[in-house]
Amino acid sequence: MKVGDVVINREGPWSNKGAALRSGAEHYTHAICVSVEPFAMVSQEGDMLWTQQDPENLLALCEASPAAAEKAMARWAKEVSKKAEKIDTSPQPVEAECKCPQSVRTFERPDYCGRCGLALREDS
Repeated sequence: MKVGDVVINREGPWSNKGAALRSGAEHYTHAICVSVEPFAMVSQEGDMLWTQQDPENLLALCEASPAAAEKAMARWAKEVSKKAEKIDTSPQPVEAECKCPQSVRTFERPDYCGRCGLALREDS
């Protein structure tokens, strides 16, 4: 099996055994292999992605048409780029300095004032 192959459930295209190509109530007769490692396949229309199927339960039939392969690969590329985008949501240090008359140093954040949350001055 290689990228671009049309694959079906080894038990038959309508079987619910083995690698059933399902999504809720929707049943797919075939899919297109878009990645071998990690194994992934996409429906011909690009509306479904499977990444948890065992390739041993699938049978490669033929090579997908260029249009179908392109649509499947576009879906896979979209999925891969989604996973690659990691947004840093961790709190960023505040650049402003504490102006409290009496700064409070805390154990949890020793470089920040416990009253206002701003960075402590060097002379604190």
